[in-house]
Amino acid sequence: VFEFFIDEDVDNFDYYVVAPHFALDALSQKRMLKLLKRFPNRKLILVDRMVDELQGNYGAVYQDFSKDISVALSEGLDKLRTFSKLNVMIMPNSLYSEQIRPAVEKFCQENELEVEFHYHVSEENIRRNEVYLMLNSQHDSGILTFSRIAKKLGLNIGEDVSVISYNDS
Repeated sequence: VFEFFIDEDVDNFDYYVVAPHFALDALSQKRMLKLLKRFPNRKLILVDRMVDELQGNYGAVYQDFSKDISVALSEGLDKLRTFSKLNVMIMPNSLYSEQIRPAVEKFCQENELEVEFHYHVSEENIRRNEVYLMLNSQHDSGILTFSRIAKKLGLNIGEDVSVISYNDS
C-alpha cells in the first residue's frame, strides 16, 4: 500500500510525513529503505522512529528510546531494588527492542541488578517477587498473555509480581 501511494503521489505534495513502523525482518527493512530513498530529502519528515540507515538531509521528530528507558528505570531504581530480578519480555514485532535492550543491559550492569531477557510469555518465566518490563507488540498481546498466566498461577499483579508496560495502548 505504501509503495502504491509513493508511485502515485511522489511529486504531488510539498512534504511527506512518514512513521517508519514497518515489519522488522531484513527483507522488509531493505525494501522500506529503498522506498524512503525515493522521496526528495527536502520533502521527507520522519516521525516517532529514526532510520539510521537512511542518509540525507531530511527532517525528523523522533524519540530517543535508549535514553527514555534509562531515565524511566533510574526514576524507579529504589522500587526495582525491592525485586529479585528484572525480566524483559520482548514481544514479536516490538519496534523499539533494538534500541531498548542495550540500554537496559547497561543500566542493570551499572546498578548491579539481575536481568533476564525473554522472547515469549510462559508459565516458566513468570515468578513471584520479580518485575517484568513488557516491550509490547502492536496489539498488546504480551501484556494480555502475561495477565492471564499470572492469574492462572494465582499471582496478583502489583503485589506478587510487578509490570512495567512499554508501548501499550
